[in-house]
Amino acid sequence: MENVLDQITAGIFIVDADMRVVFLNRFAEEFLRAGDGITMRQKRLTVSDPIEHNNLQTAVSIAAGRNYAVKNGAESGLSVTHRRAGSRNVVTVTPLRDDSIEFRGHGGTALIVVQSANDLPDLNFKILQDLFQLTGAEYRVAAALAAGLTTTEIATKLGIGGETVRSHLKAIYAKTNTRRQSQLVAVLTNLSKLTP
Repeated sequence: MENVLDQITAGIFIVDADMRVVFLNRFAEEFLRAGDGITMRQKRLTVSDPIEHNNLQTAVSIAAGRNYAVKNGAESGLSVTHRRAGSRNVVTVTPLRDDSIEFRGHGGTALIVVQSANDLPDLNFKILQDLFQLTGAEYRVAAALAAGLTTTEIATKLGIGGETVRSHLKAIYAKTNTRRQSQLVAVLTNLSKLTP
């Protein structure tokens, strides 16, 4: 399995519930070497921004936890900011099956996928429209969110008010059957991997 994970062109980390790194692929090593936003201290994954670190820790704790009722559907999406570059990484956290032979003995584990928002393929409007019946305005908000922008940045980029962004997000949540930005980002990130 490790050879397969090394071929993926995204940073792949496998961590336990305490964010101890069990495995990382070569692209994850590159993220760590850059030392900007995501680092490893004492074999634990850390994020330089305290709020982003807490968000990641919470997502990992749920995904790697033993509570199957909570763990089911526990995929989360979030973004981590590059301090120097000001750009963002899109981070997806997914539970791993407990019976994975390669990582047995580490308790619950979570898969963390890290990609630069600049490296993500564009979201395909036709696919989002067909799947979720998003309007053009909702698509633009969803695409900006998938690229790691905050609601304030989306409002500025699209030249609309913050309340309008929030209104579009409420409609997008309803159409995508999500409840939080992290869930929506996870859905959009996975869709961006599937779009041609």
